[in-house]
Amino acid sequence: MDWVPFPDSRLQVCGLPWFSETTPNLWRFPERMKDGLPETLFDAGRQTAGVRIRMRTNTGALSLRAKFPKFSIRTNMTMFTAHGISTYVNGQCWSARIPGADGGDAELLLFDGVAQEMREICLYLPLYGSVEVLEVGVDEGAAFETPAPFAVEKPVVFYGTSITQGGCASRPGLSYQAMLTRALNLDYANYGFSGKGKCERVVAERLAEIDAGCYVLDVGQNSSVEEMEERFQPFLEVLREGCPEVPLLATTPIFYNAELWSTGFQAGVGRKREIIRSSVQVRQEAGDKGVFLLEAKDYLSGEFSDGAVDGGHPNDLGFERMANSMRPVLAKILKVG
Repeated sequence: MDWVPFPDSRLQVCGLPWFSETTPNLWRFPERMKDGLPETLFDAGRQTAGVRIRMRTNTGALSLRAKFPKFSIRTNMTMFTAHGISTYVNGQCWSARIPGADGGDAELLLFDGVAQEMREICLYLPLYGSVEVLEVGVDEGAAFETPAPFAVEKPVVFYGTSITQGGCASRPGLSYQAMLTRALNLDYANYGFSGKGKCERVVAERLAEIDAGCYVLDVGQNSSVEEMEERFQPFLEVLREGCPEVPLLATTPIFYNAELWSTGFQAGVGRKREIIRSSVQVRQEAGDKGVFLLEAKDYLSGEFSDGAVDGGHPNDLGFERMANSMRPVLAKILKVG
């Protein structure tokens, strides 16, 4: 087996707008932003949610050498969610692999024993781990070509909470962004942060630096009603002022099971949805034709109560419904699919 050191021009890194600054680290924010961002948010940016390694090669076997953190037990997700590697070949999932729970250096065999022919390969890296990729193993003499282009040159940038980050898909390839962008052949960057998607102005300023094809805001769950009233409209304004030509899709918070029985929860999430809705309407009524809204009732609504692991974080069924609901909306905005 030949071992291709990482990074390498034969391995296309996706989901990291600042990879030229962070290389070889797979960090979602570069070091220069550390002092300006909330400390816990910057640290969470070292988690590889949405990061993918793409290649087109005729290898008959594929392995990965990487360094993983120790697995921290979470009540609503497994190691496959947090630290797993999903390998997709020509758009189909060929394998899901995890390292040992203690972390450290690991060598994972992703597939082997297949005929040597050119294939499009995409490795979805962990949603919650801070993995360090070391080498990719291929057959001796394996040939490489440039991966197929995306339908849109620039990535869709998703910002939000743990739901955006991918909690609680069963593995990285099943977050709603992963399913959605596979269907539409889009690149994307995942700026979802568990417990930390709170719409700080400085985060909007940093996201506005990205050369994006579209922004998707998936927020509300980590903020109080008061925080949403104070922060969401300014957050939206900063992004529109910084990227006035880039379309933006805002979603209202998805259905939570507690809405079926808790009047307090109904009131709180209802108010958050109204804040987002009215903020979008302000932009639209001011003539901004690049801002769009996807309501929870058209996204993941109370008609589907089996969509969450714990009553709030989507399972694979919930994420599939979210991806399918957003697909025609995003396709229309970007004129694809």
